[in-house]
Amino acid sequence: QSVLIPHGNRFAVHPPYWFVAAMNPVEELEVKLWVSPDRGATFKPASFPYQLSERSYRVVDSKEGSVFVQVAHGERDRQFANVYMSGPDGRRFSLSLRRVVKDYKGVSDFERINGADGVYIANTVDGDASPEATLFGGIQ
Repeated sequence: QSVLIPHGNRFAVHPPYWFVAAMNPVEELEVKLWVSPDRGATFKPASFPYQLSERSYRVVDSKEGSVFVQVAHGERDRQFANVYMSGPDGRRFSLSLRRVVKDYKGVSDFERINGADGVYIANTVDGDASPEATLFGGIQ
């Protein structure tokens, strides 16, 4: 018996990729995403373009040859998440959308349009909007 990812506490399988979110033992509110392209034989850390605190992950889509991952970065914007898109390796990500609205379950409002390959729709909030503007028309 061996441990592949120490402190791993969340798992997701989206063929051909396996994902594990592992708690940072030093900073317990932070997690790191690990990706396996080979059904768990090997794992490598996901690579994101910014050095931001990573608090939670959710794979939101993997059907178009890339992986879209929702990442919550901090307490301040907990009702929002950024959505990142992977390259073909499933582990190197670039920012796709900022401040995507999440529902009460923590799921981002980001959906693939069936029948229109590569087309998605999302509900985002302008980062400069005041709370009043957000409530009364700031949602894009």
